[in-house]
Amino acid sequence: MSHLRRSILAPFAGLFMVLAFSGIASAHIVSKSINTEVGECTTAGTSECDAAAVYGANGFSGVLTFSADEANTTVKVVDFICVHTVGDAQFKSYAGSYTLTLTNGGAPLGSDTYTATGGLDCVGSTNPVGGSFATEGASITVPADLTVEYTVSISGITAGASAQAAFSSYNSIRNEAADSAGGHARAISVKPPTTFILPEVPFAALLVVTGGIAAALFLMRRSRKAGATPG
Repeated sequence: MSHLRRSILAPFAGLFMVLAFSGIASAHIVSKSINTEVGECTTAGTSECDAAAVYGANGFSGVLTFSADEANTTVKVVDFICVHTVGDAQFKSYAGSYTLTLTNGGAPLGSDTYTATGGLDCVGSTNPVGGSFATEGASITVPADLTVEYTVSISGITAGASAQAAFSSYNSIRNEAADSAGGHARAISVKPPTTFILPEVPFAALLVVTGGIAAALFLMRRSRKAGATPG
């Protein structure tokens, strides 16, 4: 190879080494969804994404999807909420003590509790969790199917009126996640949670239903005894 050709290629070789070792091409979270009152929000403009987020017994929930080259590798993940107020240019990080739980098909993968700083602009790869990822984040091995279910709760906030009150001053919220491989994903922004709780049968109605079932079982047993042939 001529001296001139080596001189031309040398900078590109150096750039390749920088990219290779900087993690720019490394695996990462590629997308995330969030559950709302009418289903899983994955695509902007759908009814699921035009609804309010659900804050259940374990907080907000949805699915994280990782890139294919991250399968069976170990990463740390943090998840946090960003909020928007009418008139503000940017979403802002929501302060609090978060508990993140990650599963795959219901099987536990990892969990962690950490603190997020509030008031930071949620732009680019901003991560409001202090100490990430040296000391914070749920450590998991990415499953072969690349999907991870998450729940993330915030200390002091519970399902129903508590969640509605906590986010009542915001017109929109957005759930975000970051991982130790350099990944950062945002769910579609949705309306703040209401008092909505997963539907349950009212207690009075439940008494009527269970009472009716008990009565039916009692009559069936009597009928069987009456019709039984003596041995």
